[in-house]
Amino acid sequence: MDTYELQKQNMQQSEIPDFELEFPQLISQIQQIVSSQISFVTKLFGTYPKQFKQVCKQIEAKIVQWSWLKKQSNNKVVYHVYKMLFSLVNDEEFNNLSRVDQNILLWATLLHDICKIGEPTIKGKDHCHPFKSGYETLKIFNELNFINLTEDQMQEWEAIFSQGYHPCKEEKGKFIHNNQIVIQVKQFLDKIYGNSIINPQKEVILLIFLHQSLSLIKEYPPKTPLEDNYYKLLLSERFLDLFYFIAVHDSRSYKMCKPLNFTFKFSDLQKEVKASVLALKEIIKEK
Repeated sequence: MDTYELQKQNMQQSEIPDFELEFPQLISQIQQIVSSQISFVTKLFGTYPKQFKQVCKQIEAKIVQWSWLKKQSNNKVVYHVYKMLFSLVNDEEFNNLSRVDQNILLWATLLHDICKIGEPTIKGKDHCHPFKSGYETLKIFNELNFINLTEDQMQEWEAIFSQGYHPCKEEKGKFIHNNQIVIQVKQFLDKIYGNSIINPQKEVILLIFLHQSLSLIKEYPPKTPLEDNYYKLLLSERFLDLFYFIAVHDSRSYKMCKPLNFTFKFSDLQKEVKASVLALKEIIKEK
């Protein structure tokens, strides 16, 4: 039995396999391909290198939803994910984290846009995709046998998200996620995963689910931000420390592979997000 299969056999309910054992060579392939693109003058999201077809095959072999995702907007969404992974693993602060936390962030990054349609729907964003992607991530973990959910549990999960979206007042025919379900989502995940402080699968799902709900970057304000009382019920200092990396590298990835005259200071983005995280920590301390 190889190392990967042995690890899966010995997993606890909330654990998640090592990302680099699940996807051997994926990070090194992305490093090589994205590095070759950084200095190019490209369009809004950057050109999509043909070499990424092999990267897609490696992910599709495990996650069937990737086949759907790569068809969205001419590969723009998957390329964004690859650039976000590249940005993350080249961050010195990320490389100083524990292996457990690195693994959580790698999985969250890979799956954070798994249900994103790509083309802008409401002023440049698909505002339903964080909830849809969080929903789908639990299904993926179940399909990969990281967790074994009963039929009743899956039906309960589906029922929660059946109330997860409502019409957008600003644009007729458009929908936006409904924050009224966030407590139900947290309670359901607590029920199946427990309440341990370090809870990798649950943390991955919540990072994805909330990745456009927290006010951290002025340039990208959430369409439906959580109210302070939700922060207190949902968030912890540990969660916010992990969320910092998702926010920073999700934003940074869109600024990579831009025209050579495009100016952007990564350190400014880091400072802004760190200040926002500190402010949220002060809010949750008031519990």
